[in-house]
Amino acid sequence: WLKSGSSLADSAEPPFSMAGSRLPAVLLLLAGSVVSYWTATYAFVGGAPLSRNVDSRVIMSNWQKRKKGDERRVMWLRKNINEVEHEGERLKEIFYDQMGVEEEDTPWDSKQTGMGDTISVEFTKQPYGILRWQAGTGLKGAMVKDVQQPIYPGDPNGQAYLQGVRRGMVVKEVNGKDMLAADFREIVKEIKDQSFGYVPYDNDKKAFPVKVTFAVS
Repeated sequence: WLKSGSSLADSAEPPFSMAGSRLPAVLLLLAGSVVSYWTATYAFVGGAPLSRNVDSRVIMSNWQKRKKGDERRVMWLRKNINEVEHEGERLKEIFYDQMGVEEEDTPWDSKQTGMGDTISVEFTKQPYGILRWQAGTGLKGAMVKDVQQPIYPGDPNGQAYLQGVRRGMVVKEVNGKDMLAADFREIVKEIKDQSFGYVPYDNDKKAFPVKVTFAVS
């Protein structure tokens, strides 16, 4: 851009057209740098709170689950310690709850029942399908209060119903042992009623079958 016969001193700066050709490239470079900087900053700063929020929700959910589990365990322990009075006897609260006592239940005396027809059944596995029992006066004897019908072929919950066990029948014998006027707690233990916590070990081959004779009350 120097003319013939001129010197650098005669021309201090290049023509505007040349300077202008370099300016857009510089501006583009600067703009790209700014965009890259803000993108990286947003990804780093903006992504972190999201991750922390997710972690906080997971931690809160796990804490709530543990709290509910602890509350259930405390309630179960209290029910195993607390006692209630029923039929003149003191029972663990958890045992009483499993009995499912209802206000409509009519008191009955084991000394005045079990004289009707009888049926003998065999329970080969748990559960049996007897949903609720009622103890007699003084907690003597066990009467069937609710029986479940089978839902599908082979349903273990249908064992009692399919063998003729019906509401109102009382336990007369368990494995040949007279249980008509026995303590209710002893009866459900001999029958190995699962709802009361009597679950045999897997390797206990003598646990089944359980043979029970029921009598019409």
